[in-house]
Amino acid sequence: MDKYHHQIIAILIKSDLDVAEVTKLDCIADMIFDRQQYPAISLLIKDKNWKAIESMDTSAAEYREYLSIYTFHDQVQQLYAVTIYDSDELWQDPEVLDIFPL
Repeated sequence: MDKYHHQIIAILIKSDLDVAEVTKLDCIADMIFDRQQYPAISLLIKDKNWKAIESMDTSAAEYREYLSIYTFHDQVQQLYAVTIYDSDELWQDPEVLDIFPL
């Protein structure tokens, strides 16, 4: 597991959820962040429609903002999805946008 994944796990454990352990961290998609598409992406996550997410066109002329979607299990095996924002100008750890209990 690389440094980025360790950062994600640390963020999730520090979140407002009662997550004490993160297991089975799995990347569903890495894409260009588009604020206009995010509400639709959120709905697809809630519906667990991973194929639609993977097939989304996220091409952009400039790549400065990024969205990653992961799934993970907590210490009691509850499944979650999480959206993580990152950008070229973000001089800190990636930021969790939303955590979805599934």
